Amino acid sequence: MSAVLNSVVGGAGGGGGGGGTTTAESATGLLDPDVETIIEEKNQLISRQYAEIERLQRELREVIGERDALICEVSKFKFEREMTDLKRLHDDRTQRGISISAGNKDLLVHCNKKRIDIS
Repeated sequence: MSAVLNSVVGGAGGGGGGGGTTTAESATGLLDPDVETIIEEKNQLISRQYAEIERLQRELREVIGERDALICEVSKFKFEREMTDLKRLHDDRTQRGISISAGNKDLLVHCNKKRIDIS
């Protein structure tokens, strides 16, 4: 990294004379020990953060997959429950219909007997 900075600083001086070299040397003197260490630490930190982001993205994909599977399972159970409720409702109506029809039939038979008896 300091080589890049040196070439930029040295190139900016026009490449001729001692002035450009002095500027490059003073910049290199300031950059080498502290700045390169800081830059290296930042690069390591960025690398660790990038690796952590990748790990978290993989973990997130797994969690999303599990969530989607659970949502499908819940939807399936809701559908089965609704079908059971509809069947039960249909059976209850059918049973009541049979009971009402049987009750009406008995009532009609009873009414017809009274009519016959009255006549």
